[in-house]
Amino acid sequence: MKKVKQYILPSLLVLLLGGLVSCEEEKIDLGVLPEGEVIVDSEDTNNPVFTANYSDAFLYSWDFGNGDTYYGYEKESSTYYPFAGEYEVKLVVSGKAGAVEVIETVVVESTDPQICGDEDRTLLTGGCADSDWQKTWVWSTEARANIMMVPQWGNMELHATVANELDPEAYDDEFTFMLIGEYQVKSDDRTLCNWPILEFGHTPDEGICTIENPESTLWVIEETDGKKYLNIGQSYIGKYEIGTRYEIIELTEDKLVLQKEESIYLPTQGWSVNGVRIMTFVPKQ
Repeated sequence: MKKVKQYILPSLLVLLLGGLVSCEEEKIDLGVLPEGEVIVDSEDTNNPVFTANYSDAFLYSWDFGNGDTYYGYEKESSTYYPFAGEYEVKLVVSGKAGAVEVIETVVVESTDPQICGDEDRTLLTGGCADSDWQKTWVWSTEARANIMMVPQWGNMELHATVANELDPEAYDDEFTFMLIGEYQVKSDDRTLCNWPILEFGHTPDEGICTIENPESTLWVIEETDGKKYLNIGQSYIGKYEIGTRYEIIELTEDKLVLQKEESIYLPTQGWSVNGVRIMTFVPKQ
């Protein structure tokens, strides 16, 4: 179904140059509103090409209904629809005489097979078989789910410290990875963090801090020198402010193990050392 709205620009007044003498309003012929149609090339159903085939137009504003937009002077534009479904596409075409808004419904017949065939993406998000297209992970309650590896005095090799017991308030944190590449944290504003002594009774290395949940961001898995890394945008997983890039140690349907270099304060020595934190997560039940 196509819907069309028209916007007429107000009349223009022309003033005589070189004086303040008023004159009669002069009407200028601005022509007609843009006329035409939207042409959709859906040969590649997940990457359709849209053409604004309009006369008397010079500016095009697209909203493709998938979060992607375009604003500019090019008649032709394209977007990516990874999943099957119906999408409402809005186009505002502007010309000298005004603007026309057109709304089209685009039907994407099938989900991009490249997404469904990505093993890591499927394990992390639940894959295309999951009706929600997303998977939520939580801290594992098993022993040694939160470990800090630090060098011992006189020995620079890393050794595991005693497994850090998580504060009970950390266990309700949720970390959701969506098939479309988005990521969301839900922590009820109370989460594990590595700031120095935050509350009475907590050690300098571990504490619970109050933060606002970060806005949704993007995630991606990259491979460097044979190692896989999980990159998260302006957010975190597990421990706040630990960083946004984590090495993937293990990723299965039932377990996610990540490690991240981290500086830890040793209260008995009175200084900080560089170590590695290893965190284990399981799917939310």
